Amino acid sequence: MEIKELLNILKKLAPSLSYQDFSDPSSCNSSVTSTRSISRLGVCVDPTAINVENAAKLGIEVLISYHPWYGEAKELVDIQHMQIWSLHEAWDNAPEGVLCTLAKGIGIKSLYPMGELIIGELKTNFRDLIEYCQRFLGQNILSYSGDLKQEVHKVAMWAGPVFLPNYKRFWEVCQTENCDTLLSSELTLSALRFSRACQLKLIDLGHSSMAKPGMSNLAAILKKEAKDCSIHFLDDLYACTYYTNCSFADQFTESEDIFFGSDG
Repeated sequence: MEIKELLNILKKLAPSLSYQDFSDPSSCNSSVTSTRSISRLGVCVDPTAINVENAAKLGIEVLISYHPWYGEAKELVDIQHMQIWSLHEAWDNAPEGVLCTLAKGIGIKSLYPMGELIIGELKTNFRDLIEYCQRFLGQNILSYSGDLKQEVHKVAMWAGPVFLPNYKRFWEVCQTENCDTLLSSELTLSALRFSRACQLKLIDLGHSSMAKPGMSNLAAILKKEAKDCSIHFLDDLYACTYYTNCSFADQFTESEDIFFGSDG
């Protein structure tokens, strides 16, 4: 399969795809390299050093990731002439992407977009919703905020760290849309305070783990669409707290409301 053929498949699946987070964006626009033939593809959530090393052992030529590559195992990437393509936001709200796959897996229906949020309906109680999420993601422990006995009717989802305080505007959209529950990742004190004050139930699905079913679904689709290639799913993940594990989140301490306003 030629690189340009693979790109056409991905653009059909994720129309908003850009080359911005590709390890070598120029190769996708070059008339020479875009006709290069490839036979081994890898799919992963995170291009961790372990995933890159395993991809190299398998002879993978293009590794399609969810999160961008930050130079892990760069020497191997250079030696193997491996390309790493990050889908990221383009795969969040795509019809077969992260949030739609998640909604289907836990039974959320009547979906509609509200900006970057996807909102849908589910009639259950909060305890059962947590269990649905645990089973679908294969996670024994999920952090949450809310009364386990409360009913769930309308659920919002956002792929990424929407519980960081600088995304408070999305919590307020949930209120406007009469959502009682929000599924995302990276729980912070601000989000917990907002949850208590506004009776919005929260479940932290893990920044990377919530994207895993959507990327696994992509691998399954590519096995049908890219029949000339062998497809390998690589399952190593970054830490569940993708942002709060790095310096970006150092400002989010108990004084975070000074920066982002009162949660009340």
